[in-house]
This record gives sequence, C-alpha cells and structure tokens, in this order.
Amino acid sequence: MAGLLQPLLGARDGEVQMSDGLANRITAPVQEHQMTRRADTISSSPEPSAPEDGAADDFSQLPFMSIVVCAYNSERLIARAIESLLSQKYPAERYEILVVDDGSSDRTAEIVQNYPVRLIRHPTNLGVAAARNTGLEHISGDIYVCFDDDCIVEPRWLLQLAKGYRQLAEGYRQSHVGGVGSAVRIPPEEHSLVARFTAAANTFAPPPLSGPGKNLLNNNLLKRFLSYVACQIKYEQPSSHIEPLVHLYAGTASFPVSVLRLVNGWDASLRAAEDLDVCARIVRANPSLRFYGVPTATVVHDPGMSLKQFVRREYVRGVDRLKYYRGIQLTPPFFPLPVLWIAITVCVAFINPLLSFSLAVIMPPFLYPWWLLRAGRERRPSNFIFAHFQLAEEAATLLGILRGYVMLRRERNGLSIGQATADNISRRDEPCG
Repeated sequence: MAGLLQPLLGARDGEVQMSDGLANRITAPVQEHQMTRRADTISSSPEPSAPEDGAADDFSQLPFMSIVVCAYNSERLIARAIESLLSQKYPAERYEILVVDDGSSDRTAEIVQNYPVRLIRHPTNLGVAAARNTGLEHISGDIYVCFDDDCIVEPRWLLQLAKGYRQLAEGYRQSHVGGVGSAVRIPPEEHSLVARFTAAANTFAPPPLSGPGKNLLNNNLLKRFLSYVACQIKYEQPSSHIEPLVHLYAGTASFPVSVLRLVNGWDASLRAAEDLDVCARIVRANPSLRFYGVPTATVVHDPGMSLKQFVRREYVRGVDRLKYYRGIQLTPPFFPLPVLWIAITVCVAFINPLLSFSLAVIMPPFLYPWWLLRAGRERRPSNFIFAHFQLAEEAATLLGILRGYVMLRRERNGLSIGQATADNISRRDEPCG
C-alpha cells in the first residue's frame, strides 16, 4: 500500500505520461503553464477562522488539498470559478489549484493564465474523465478535489470539506473513507424552471446509503422500482449531518489520492457516468470503503440549461450509462411510467386524437403523484409542472439507453464483420497444399 502513496511518473516536457497499467487512459500532448501564487494574493486573503463549532484547529495538520478544475469552452464562467477558489479561508500553502483546459476553442486558457494557478491544456477535447486523469497525474496533494467550471464556492467550503475528513477520524489517512462529497445548491438569483426542478428533485445530490436508497443498485428491477417510488414519496430535505452515500457525483466529489490511484483513476472511455463508475470500482477494489456527504461544504452549481438541453443531455448520455451498468454487471434502469404514458396516449389517439392530447397533458401529475403531494405540502404550485419534467427526463433516459443498445450492437456486428473479413484474407493468403 505504501507504493500507492508515491507520486505517479512525471511527465516529459509537453506530454502527459500515463503510469503503467492505467486502464483506458489516453496519452495526450499538453501544454502546461504555471504561475506561483502571488504574494499580494496570499497576504490579502483573510486568516483562516476556526470552524463554526468553536473548536480550535491546528491548520498545519490540515490535509493538502489539490483542486482540479475541468474546463471546456468556459470563457464566460471560468474567472468566477477560479476567484471563488482563490478566496478560500484555507492556508494557502495547504492547497493548490490546477485547471485542465480540455481542448477549448475559446478564450478559456487566456483567461486562466491571468490567475496564480497551474494550467494544463489538451490539444483536443478528450472528455471530463480524461481531464480528471490528467489532473491526477500532476497533483501533489493528499486529497483530490473535483471541481467544474460552472461551479463557485463560499470562502469556508474547503475548510468545511477538510473538517469533514477530520471528523471521519482523519479519513484521508485511514482506509474506511473512499471519498467525501459537498452539498449542492443553485444560485439564489436563478429562477429558471429547469434549475428549480433539479433543486426540488435533488438531481445533483447522491442518494443516502440508509433508507430506501440502499436498494437503488439492486439487480432486482422490482426492488429498485419500489425503492425509487419510496424515495420519491418519502422525500426529505438533505441531511444536516455527515452521512454515508451510495456514491458521489462529478464536480462535488473529493477522494484520497491513494484511493484514486488504487483504481487507476477514471475510465477515459466514458463521456458520462464516469463518476458513478469510479465509485463502483473503488468499492469493488475495497468493499470496506464508504462515501460520505458533508452538508456544510456547499457548492453553488449553475448548469444554465434550457429544458431542451436538459432532456437532450439525458438522451446523449445513454450509451455511456449502458457501458457503466454493463461494467458493474447491473441491469440498466427501466422507468415504466413513461412507457405507460406513451401506451395510453397512443391507444386513445386511435379513438379520439383530441382526448389523447388532453390525456397526454393531464396524466403526468397522476403518474407522479408525489409532486402533487409536495405542491400542497410546500405550498409551491410550480411543483405541479415538475411531474412533466420528470416524465421528460425519464423518457429521455430510456431512449438514450435504447440508443446505446443499438449503437453497441452495431459496433459489435461491425467488429464481427471486420474480423471475418480479416480471417478470409488471411486464409486466402495461405499457401495451397
């Protein structure tokens, strides 16, 4: 295990050199720019204050945190993300910021170079998993902190995250903590229906390991569906205490570096679900590891998506989701309610098209009655429309997975045809007799 704590092989000039045995990695030429943190930036930062519980902290004992920001065509957002990270009430000598520009074609890299952070550039877009792996190759900290370009954080975020590790019995030094995640909220000025739906549905909040959420990764589809319904009906506000989670999500996750190197980082062949995949492989490599959420470490996430972009995202991710479920030998999710909605709408359309249209609009709140319950309980009429959003999200997910089946079958058939052609050519070239 001691070898896992050693740094990975260094990179030659102009190249990211992946260490031996890293599965599904991509060796990509990069450009690295580094600026030492300016003295005026450090001196102007407020001194770290004690955690809210009043306990004194020895800041020299805090873990060294490596924040890896994955950016792609983010000239509009990257400055505020970096500025929020530079303003952390955390000892400047105990954390570093590394930005991986994943092949941006806009001014992202130019803007990043104005700040005292390290910049590594991919010549082409390789995907977020490859960008996170590049970060893993270049960091020097104890904890790898994932961060995305569309996020900002409050000044005490990093301190609260470190405090979470310490409350977990110095988890970054021991073997029971596989990772720690932050809480997510939307910007207070964000009023779009998509943002309000993702907040109300806890779209970016991993399910807790206790309660009905523990069966969401069960291979029995009936148990999974019943757990899904139970989670929806028994909706609870996010916990105010550190709690174990099923897995961690994307830009709100952090991991001990030794744990990530144990599983060779992220699977760069996945453009989506790479966060779920790395968590599954961590638990498979060491079943004693657990993931935890720290509600006092808050990330403000502004996806800035329209309804069309939100639905399309679920559809496009279908292929990689299918690869992920196959990789962990789990049956892909099946949402029966969109199928029921389509079946009823189509059947009624043969009898009365106008009635069919009316049913299509009216049915979602009755298929997803928990939104009706929450609309009344929380006195938020807007929750009524969220049933339609959930229907669209689940339908897009199903169609995306179906598209994944088709594409993977075509790839497999194409490989079979190619192999058969190669075999025929080989036999034809063999000498007679």
